[in-house]
Amino acid sequence: MTEPICPCDGPHIIAPSNLPGLSHIAYRAGTFADFRRAVLTPSAGEHSLSLNGVPVWRTDGAGDLGVMVAEWFAYIADILTFYNERIANAAYLRTAELPESVNHLIALLGYRPRPAIGAAGVLAALVTPGQVTLLPKGLRFQSKPAPGQAPQIFELSRDTLIGPPDQIPAAPPPVLLAETPGVSPWVRRSFAYRAISRSSLDLGWIAPIGWWVPEGSHGLLLQGAITDIDPGALLLLRPRDRSIGQPLLATVQKASAGPAPGGGQQTTLSFTLSDTPPDGLTAANTTLEKSSQTGSLWSLFSGAISGAHVHMAGLTRQIRPGDWLVFSAPGRTALLEQVASTSEAIWDANGTTAAPTVPDGDKPAVPMPHTVLTLDDALPSGWNSIAGSITVSFGWRQAGTLKDQPFASWKGTPTALAGTGTQAFPQLLDQPILLQDQAGNGIEANGSSGGDASLTLAELPDPVPSLQPPFTVLPNVLPVSRGKTVANETLGSGDAANPAQSFRLSQSPVTYLQQGSSWASTISLTVGGQAWTEVANFYGQPPDAMVF
Repeated sequence: MTEPICPCDGPHIIAPSNLPGLSHIAYRAGTFADFRRAVLTPSAGEHSLSLNGVPVWRTDGAGDLGVMVAEWFAYIADILTFYNERIANAAYLRTAELPESVNHLIALLGYRPRPAIGAAGVLAALVTPGQVTLLPKGLRFQSKPAPGQAPQIFELSRDTLIGPPDQIPAAPPPVLLAETPGVSPWVRRSFAYRAISRSSLDLGWIAPIGWWVPEGSHGLLLQGAITDIDPGALLLLRPRDRSIGQPLLATVQKASAGPAPGGGQQTTLSFTLSDTPPDGLTAANTTLEKSSQTGSLWSLFSGAISGAHVHMAGLTRQIRPGDWLVFSAPGRTALLEQVASTSEAIWDANGTTAAPTVPDGDKPAVPMPHTVLTLDDALPSGWNSIAGSITVSFGWRQAGTLKDQPFASWKGTPTALAGTGTQAFPQLLDQPILLQDQAGNGIEANGSSGGDASLTLAELPDPVPSLQPPFTVLPNVLPVSRGKTVANETLGSGDAANPAQSFRLSQSPVTYLQQGSSWASTISLTVGGQAWTEVANFYGQPPDAMVF
């Protein structure tokens, strides 16, 4: 041969080079193309193949038998070098790719690799009302497979007693008030201010209509479309049980009616409260009330307010001891006061002082009977000077039917749940339960209950997935594991003269289950009626040890 088969051919094959620490060993000396090129390319100084000066082989490369023989050799060399490289990589832990290669290597050290751990889980049992049943260990359950998949078999891990109740509706404790995001002080300062009263130095400000809610406001819901509550209205938020707590004065900022999520109409109120509301307010234990009557104070001459004594403009016998009154005036923060006692007095309407019947010059005396209120606390001193502009609200009536706030997504808090049906929780002491939300999602947890309508959760997953109340609590929890028990299998007969014997199970693989931080197989072996113990290896075991 006097020229290469193709211009890219060359006579040399470059040997592979491997640096330390690589994840793959390059052991192939070449590929089919490398070996073909090396065989068909003349060596250095070789110009022709001849015998006694007569050329014996010259080819144009098309259909030549000599070229075919060279290609057969390149084909065999390609296969051999490919598998040599695979064998070289499988011979080291760092470069081994197949699990069986790793197992063969570590078996030289007597190491036993961790087995695959069988799936374990929990099921919830639903029972016939009135029946209590003991389910035996090993009871089988079959999964409902997806199309094209085989069913999976699970077995009960221990004897389990089940009975009613099996499904208890529950939810987080109801909440009446919603925190309404307000406008922070630095945002308020960005608006224009204007003076309302130069004498009192009160400031007001202009806000966009329809969305502004003061910082620290609350919100609540009323059933139906309520049209007689306007911004600025003064309402009482109070416990239904009048013997506990005192009312909170609510100043309405916004009222709007709209469709309710479950159909119909509802009214949303935004308001500020005179004090921090107590915990545990619900629609069931709270009422919202509005005033049905108003009155004014004595204004013919000064003296309407004297400490805790307040003189009304006339007889107001509807007000009784123990009643709550709201005193309001333009430019002043409304006051909530309770009546300690009531009485009546007569003053001269034509007079200038509290003396009832002393004529003043030619003016005849006009006796004016009126109601005198004695309050639990005295009104602020500055209110005496504006007695003529004060309005007293009383005669409180229900403003509407309250609704609890809709359930928000639940992520583990609060951990106390309340039953929402007629069924009580069974008596539980930190026992496993399943909690399922309305979408069918759920978690496993531990629950405690005294057999009433309250349930306390513990051992929640971390993190808790977002669940949407209301919930269904499932207390009949069945621990199960993947696999099917093979009972009473005879492995064979042993030979005491043979120190190394092994027997193969008729079915595989063996199920291994998690046991603390380690694992354990589910094999139970007896030899001659004696139970043998499974060990990881035989190192250090005496000759008569009953281990496998």
